[in-house]
Amino acid sequence: MAFDELAPVLGIKPACDLLGHSRAGHYRRLQPPVYGPPRPRPTPPNALSETERALHTAASVHYGTAGEVRELRQQTLDAAYAAKPDPFSHQRPAAPKLPTVAWIDRATPEALIQRP
Repeated sequence: MAFDELAPVLGIKPACDLLGHSRAGHYRRLQPPVYGPPRPRPTPPNALSETERALHTAASVHYGTAGEVRELRQQTLDAAYAAKPDPFSHQRPAAPKLPTVAWIDRATPEALIQRP
C-alpha cells in the first residue's frame, strides 16, 4: 500500500530502495499470474529431424552393429511408452527398419562401367 503511494511521487527505483523491495518483485507483481501447462520449449535450430534420428551410419551397417543399435533404440522406445503412452497416439512405437543398402560415397553409373 505504501509503495503505491510513494511510486508516483518518487519513482519506482527510489520507492523500492526506500522500502527495501526489489524492482523485479514490483514488476512481477504487475504481471498477471500464468495458469495452465507451461509453454513447450522451442525446437533448437540445430536439432535433428525425425528422419535424421532414424538413420544408421554406413559403418554401423557395414560392421554389423546396426542390429544392436536398433535393438537399443527399441528398448528405449518401449521404456518411454511404458512410462508415458499418451504422446505416442495410443500405439507402441517401433524403431525404424534397418536399411538394405548403405553408401559412404555412392558411385555413379558411369564409374561402375569398367573400361578396357
